[in-house]
Amino acid sequence: MWKAEFQTHNSEFDRYEGMKTNYTLLLQQEGQVLRGVTEKVSEEIEGETKSYQPYDRVHGQASGTIAYRVFSNSTIDLVILENGRVRESSSILNLEVVSQDRLEGTFTSTAADSKGTVVFSRAERL
Repeated sequence: MWKAEFQTHNSEFDRYEGMKTNYTLLLQQEGQVLRGVTEKVSEEIEGETKSYQPYDRVHGQASGTIAYRVFSNSTIDLVILENGRVRESSSILNLEVVSQDRLEGTFTSTAADSKGTVVFSRAERL
């Protein structure tokens, strides 16, 4: 299980710039392929935090690949398809494996045409 914090730096809507969104992800690895599910846990906009109860969380599907590197950090490309409250959205994440328990990178999303940074931290090993 992973926890991820997305920080929006650019968005079609100025209000979303600086927004932090937190997710829980369950990912399964088969060779270089990743698949899993996501849940939006909370979001913080303009200093106001909204936490979602388990019954009220937005869910999504994740899929991607790992590129193992010998002389530099391995990378992960992940696509998340989210079933939002108003409409579906897609996000592409480009991550670098910093350690076994930490991933860092960037994201681009169709949700409000947003872009920013993302940090994954391992919550527990399954």
